[in-house]
Amino acid sequence: MKDFEKNLKRLDEIVDEIEKNETLSGALSLYKEGIGLLAEASVSLQQFDEEIEILEKGE
Repeated sequence: MKDFEKNLKRLDEIVDEIEKNETLSGALSLYKEGIGLLAEASVSLQQFDEEIEILEKGE
């Protein structure tokens, strides 16, 4: 959960930096970093969802 929250925080920072960035190459670099973080967050959410399903079935 800690990594997920860390990734979300960094994604917010990246959005702010892209909005302020004046160069295309700088924005592209940040965009690539954001895509990687988004992929990690997606995997984390899928794992959380699977854990919730397991817990619900156990009740």
